[in-house]
Amino acid sequence: MDHPELRAARVAAFAAASALVEAVRAADAAIVEALANGATVDEVAAEMDLTYEVAERVAAGEVSFSSVLLAGLAEGWVPPSVDERVRRATAFANRTRMQ
Repeated sequence: MDHPELRAARVAAFAAASALVEAVRAADAAIVEALANGATVDEVAAEMDLTYEVAERVAAGEVSFSSVLLAGLAEGWVPPSVDERVRRATAFANRTRMQ
């Protein structure tokens, strides 16, 4: 039988993980929109703090930004500032939309 506090912590962790996945999927959509609006691979790399090679794969549709970000978080090599990256992706898409 689960301890109530352990169960509550598990539910909270699941909710946080679900919110994280939703947020990075929003970033995926923003990056796809920015690319459709004419953003370059160089711009995606610079804006999203990716290597050129990874940005190129994201632009080509080989991998998604969310898969790169979540894999990085799992490996511990991406800073945990996911909200900031999502905000940057959305702002980037908005800027490319206006051009």
